[in-house]
Amino acid sequence: MSDKVAKRRKMLQALLSGDCLSKQDCLKKFRLWNVGGAVFSLRQEGWPIQTRMVEKRNEKFAEYYIERTA
Repeated sequence: MSDKVAKRRKMLQALLSGDCLSKQDCLKKFRLWNVGGAVFSLRQEGWPIQTRMVEKRNEKFAEYYIERTA
């Protein structure tokens, strides 16, 4: 398994456990630089990753999450 795939799998595990991840989170936790590419690949695999825009301290950024079902 390549390093890129391993990082993507770690990101997926975090999302499945309920984490909301921003680009900064992915960089710190997984050393994953291309978060958009990872999200795209995981969506292509069928994972229902959602995106929401967040604004904190006059800064806008995307957070990624998988919505939990009851």
